[in-house]
Amino acid sequence: MLGVIIGVVVAVLLLKSGVLGTLNIAPGVVAAPIAVAPQTAAQVSAGIQQSAQQESAIATGTIQGATQIASSLTASGGALGNVSNSVSSSIPVIGAAFSLIASSLIAASQKRAKEAQNENQAVASALAPWDAAVAQIVAAYNAGTLTVAQTQSLLGTIMSNYWNEVTPQIQPGRNGCSSGSNCPPSATPNSSMSYNAGGNNYCSGSIGAACCVGCADLQLSVDNMQWAVLHANSSGKPVTAFVQIVYASKYGGVNRPAYTVTFSPPLATGAGI
Repeated sequence: MLGVIIGVVVAVLLLKSGVLGTLNIAPGVVAAPIAVAPQTAAQVSAGIQQSAQQESAIATGTIQGATQIASSLTASGGALGNVSNSVSSSIPVIGAAFSLIASSLIAASQKRAKEAQNENQAVASALAPWDAAVAQIVAAYNAGTLTVAQTQSLLGTIMSNYWNEVTPQIQPGRNGCSSGSNCPPSATPNSSMSYNAGGNNYCSGSIGAACCVGCADLQLSVDNMQWAVLHANSSGKPVTAFVQIVYASKYGGVNRPAYTVTFSPPLATGAGI
């Protein structure tokens, strides 16, 4: 239902702009990611509020309400409005869905980064939104509103968001992973539990809470999901990815059990690479 409503919202934006009448849009077109410029605190706050209104409208099941909120985003000139203007004037529907999801994830992450107080709190605050973003991305791919390339790009975005939120709070001498750029590679990304090359002793020494969770848990999970969506697309069959368990430390954090997500190629073949 959510995927259908998002599609309707985006279609309304494009119909109003006249793009569908002027562009020769072929199935399977992959839109290039739109760069989101740095935003002021006021723009981020406005974007979050508008995004919350849109989610509320969608939750009520009223297409009219969701459409009205989407229109207000375009007219407002706020954090998400600027992206909506670009979407309605230059890219196909499937690219519009990608841009709207990306902009909302980035805006929410920027807000959390501003509110972070210390390393353990920042890591704990990032986890639930990261899981929610995973669910949103998987659902959008399964609904046919994201291509494989866009799905992979958004999975990269949620890792970038995580590091942007936690890096300023990492304690001295505890950033041995260089804010994610030096994570150990996954040994064997697949549908089951995978391990990094650092093994069970990775989370010690210069590897603090942010590096431990970001590399040993979240990045490994993203590697699994990247593997799964590619195999789902190439095989035409559902493929499951394992999302790693997260443990709290004696200094704080949260315990989150492992779970799985399934990428199911949509019946509409427009979501190819």
